[in-house]
Amino acid sequence: MLEVHATYRVSVDSAREATDAVRRVTAFTEAHGGWVQSSSVSDAGEAGTVTLRVAPDALGELRAALGRLAGNGRAVSEQIRRT
Repeated sequence: MLEVHATYRVSVDSAREATDAVRRVTAFTEAHGGWVQSSSVSDAGEAGTVTLRVAPDALGELRAALGRLAGNGRAVSEQIRRT
């Protein structure tokens, strides 16, 4: 099965916002048939990172929804690897 391994990092103002952003991205990924490989919130709580696997056809929808999923987050970065 083809999959996309995507890592997203979002900068936020608090650990609560980072945790909420990670939770929303996780829920979206699972609702679209993917799964989360890893997730974390930085020690200072200013950023959240999620590495996930999704089917290639779900990536466009994930990208389109990422701003909403990140909440008040800024500076979303993306790393993509297709397998």
